Amino acid sequence: MPLQRIQKLHADNQALVRVADNLRISINRILDSIPFLDGVLAENVALTTATSNVSHKLGRTPVGWLVVDKSADACVWRPSAADATILPLTASAAVTVKVWIF
Repeated sequence: MPLQRIQKLHADNQALVRVADNLRISINRILDSIPFLDGVLAENVALTTATSNVSHKLGRTPVGWLVVDKSADACVWRPSAADATILPLTASAAVTVKVWIF
């Protein structure tokens, strides 16, 4: 699921609206400046020495990816470019991984 930006607060109290606007603007700037936060977790991805296409549902080409958990000692790499729907991955041995794609 893509990152959700903070929306404008609508209230009768104008002081509260100003504080909320300042917070919203600051937080959205932070969210926009750190691509790592706008990602998805692909779980139970079974990899082998053949290339597997991992569907990521970002709706854009990923900036990067990280293996955050793996079931065996194996190296994982991207043998070709990712696109707006898939991240191709290969492993040095059969392994099940969780991948954070951002």
